[in-house]
Amino acid sequence: MPKLNQKNPKPAESLSLQVRDLDVLQSLFESRLATREHLAQLHFGGSYEAAQNRLKKLKDGRLLKATPAGIGKPEILSLALQGFDALKAHRRLERYPRFTRELFEDRKPLSPMTVEHELAVMNVKAAFVREARGWEDLAVREFVTWPLLYSFSAYVSHDSTQLQEIKPDGFIELKVPQLQRFFLEVDRGSEKLDTILRKCHGYHHFYHSAGMAARYGVQEAHEAPFRVIFSVESEARRNNIAEALVREGSILKLVWITTRAQMERDPFGEIYLTPRSYREAVHGTAHEPSQVDSVDLRQTRKGRDDLVRAKATLASLF
Repeated sequence: MPKLNQKNPKPAESLSLQVRDLDVLQSLFESRLATREHLAQLHFGGSYEAAQNRLKKLKDGRLLKATPAGIGKPEILSLALQGFDALKAHRRLERYPRFTRELFEDRKPLSPMTVEHELAVMNVKAAFVREARGWEDLAVREFVTWPLLYSFSAYVSHDSTQLQEIKPDGFIELKVPQLQRFFLEVDRGSEKLDTILRKCHGYHHFYHSAGMAARYGVQEAHEAPFRVIFSVESEARRNNIAEALVREGSILKLVWITTRAQMERDPFGEIYLTPRSYREAVHGTAHEPSQVDSVDLRQTRKGRDDLVRAKATLASLF
């Protein structure tokens, strides 16, 4: 019998899978990729060493695979075909749309831009789970990153005549102790503001048309409330989105926006700017949306960002 080593890794059949192993594999099926640090936070109580030891066994067992991400960057882990087979065998994929072995094998490689976006989503998920451990009465009941599980159709502007599909980056349920629900959008700055606005309109329509209520078997929109939280790259981007929503006028409380650094550091802190809070901060100044012309809109306007930083009231999720 050949000696087990890197060239002859331990076959999956001889590895006794634990519930936690299946949780790891399911995370990788859903998110498509993650780093060891992500999985350490999500499944190993924050212990990188414990994660490293067990993930090595799963990799040696050909259940997951690792791809170098470049000098100075953490290795990227993804689900291998035998890991997919293990999930199917343990009935872990029944909640997802029908997904065959052939479809899994035909998955296209992700572009570098998509890889960065998916890792940013996982940064948020890991931050929520990490910080929740420090709260006695808070639990992350669900944090789903498979868009089709919570996608929906909605009108994306006041004059829309055709429904469009909205695919959230994530869906979160927190117990604090009452249940609170959130859709997650991770903005890397590549989308135009008009695209962001249309997406916000979609969420607004989904709520007020009682679309979310229908999913939970109730009739009135207020019986199934939710908020949309945005992670963006900078305060300027945050303020630009808030300003655009103030200009639009009807979405002042549904959307909560913060920077990527703040969300990844302290997602439950007082870090979120709402359009209403933005409007109050700039009221009566030259930065009030009604006073800003199109030339200003194309500029960073450092003075506005300084003003919002000094005067805006930032909120926590609960």
